[in-house]
Amino acid sequence: SLVAVAIVATQILGPAVLWAAELERGARVEAAQHIVVTGAAGGELHAQGPTAGESPRTLRFRDRVTSGERLSIGPDTIAEVLIGHQALVTAQGPSTFRITQPTDGHPVISLETGELLVAVASNVSDEERDVTLETPTARLVTDGGLIRASTEGGFKQTMPQPGPSQPQVVLASYPTPAQPLLAAAPSTTEFFHIVEGRGTVTAGQASDTTVALESGQGVHITNGAVGTLFVPPASAGRVSSAPAVAQHAN
Repeated sequence: SLVAVAIVATQILGPAVLWAAELERGARVEAAQHIVVTGAAGGELHAQGPTAGESPRTLRFRDRVTSGERLSIGPDTIAEVLIGHQALVTAQGPSTFRITQPTDGHPVISLETGELLVAVASNVSDEERDVTLETPTARLVTDGGLIRASTEGGFKQTMPQPGPSQPQVVLASYPTPAQPLLAAAPSTTEFFHIVEGRGTVTAGQASDTTVALESGQGVHITNGAVGTLFVPPASAGRVSSAPAVAQHAN
């Protein structure tokens, strides 16, 4: 009968329909997690994998980036990298950073040197919204907005070192040191600026300092210590929020 045929067809097609729906959902999820170069100008844009000795490859417009690859932006180069439907990273060289896309769908953007401007979408589902920006000694978590992150490192000498012809002053109550004085430890200064939106900054070796930033606020982190919140000028930073790139995806 027609009823029996309908029942048999449902039993046969049911798993296939469910499989097709799951396959389509998986394709959508995979597409949402793609990391793609959507703008490039200047020419010096490279990606290098985590394997030791792996040669860097040149990235061009529409090329995909593998999660965890180290991206290097050369001088006079500007690039845009799209992270699915969650965030757009704009970088102007010289800069180096990584984008990691964990399985939980929360991207992590790790800035090593230079400056980034990150636009994070606020219209995605709540469980997919959080994006993390990392610098060497701090991190910022945001659920939407326009965030600027920069880092600069160097040696700051706090004490001049005696030269060959300069006598070393030693207090009479202390013995002469057997070894010469060491140079000062490396000093790093990092900067987060919430152009729009909000975010939470965590810093310190034990992640024991947490500061909430609102739209318009910025903060410096020096050697892992969070400074006082302030309002940076509108012209702060060298990366534009609307760069004119040679090639741009629609």
